Amino acid sequence: NGRWCHVAAALRGRLYLCAGWVMQGALGIGTVECFDPGTISWTLMPSMPPLPVKPGSRRGHLSASALSGKLIVVSQDEGSGTAVADSFDPDTAATGAWMQQQLPPCSTTSPILLHAAAWQQRLFFLT
Repeated sequence: NGRWCHVAAALRGRLYLCAGWVMQGALGIGTVECFDPGTISWTLMPSMPPLPVKPGSRRGHLSASALSGKLIVVSQDEGSGTAVADSFDPDTAATGAWMQQQLPPCSTTSPILLHAAAWQQRLFFLT
């Protein structure tokens, strides 16, 4: 669908493609798609919740990881620097239950490359 600046993570034998921007108008999106290699098909999953800053805020500096059976997407608002971690449990996909937690403030005076990596049942945030 012309998406760019998105992230992907493998979880339970499937690939999840999350967020990013659409090519026309560089609009930020929170859609999530799941690729199942067993059926060679894509499924639209519940969208990520909006950023807590303001409606239509663009997610930037995205990072995705799988941790404890959940998909974790860390992102930062392009304008304010507000960073959030969104988590999704595929077992609750029918309810669309994403959980969002705001992270400590990041500096907005210079670009922050915010990444997250799962290692030994812990999530590490790297800037």
